[in-house]
Amino acid sequence: MKSLRIIILSLIIYQIIILLLVLSGNISFGHGLGDLGMIIISGIALIIIIAFYLWTYKTKNKTVSNFGTWILFGFCFFMTFYLTASFTLWRGSEYSWNGEIFYPSSQQKAEQRNKEALNKEKLRNASTAIENNPTSFSGYMDRARLNKTNSNYQDAIQDYIIALKIDSLSLSANLEIGEVYWDLEDLKSALIYNEKALAIDTSYFLAKHRVTVLREKVKNKLN
Repeated sequence: MKSLRIIILSLIIYQIIILLLVLSGNISFGHGLGDLGMIIISGIALIIIIAFYLWTYKTKNKTVSNFGTWILFGFCFFMTFYLTASFTLWRGSEYSWNGEIFYPSSQQKAEQRNKEALNKEKLRNASTAIENNPTSFSGYMDRARLNKTNSNYQDAIQDYIIALKIDSLSLSANLEIGEVYWDLEDLKSALIYNEKALAIDTSYFLAKHRVTVLREKVKNKLN
């Protein structure tokens, strides 16, 4: 029985590790938000297993203890198989089984690295274009958009400001810098630039909508 208890304890530790890896995002059951439900159910089952394991260990009735240990082993083995299959062969459609255990996969990591390298190359090209033509409105807009995509918000703001110095009546520049400020939760600045965009084109629906929403948000924040 001692060997069986060691096996059961090993399986319990394995299940705990799996659930911790899912919670940390290193592996996935592939069901998106549905993973949370599986984690809760598996966590409850694991608590029951641990409680039953402690009971079989402490009970003085040797026959009951041995019988309970075998039942526990069967349930624990089933849960181990279920969890293992859930993040491999039975993985959901949102991240279906591709032969790799960890998330993101090495292929996805490689794609992300390539994407980041491409964005850096685009930024260099945009900066070179600006150096060649310091008054290029499109050059600053291109670099601002790239910085925004890369979440370099302060750099994006600086480029948008320079672009607006070149063409203060640009609808797109006012809207886009307003969007960056909104992302940064600087609602007053976001409102200022969206109001400028609306002044440029009073019939533009997106500007109207943003100004209405932002005015309400700013008002609520002040209250």
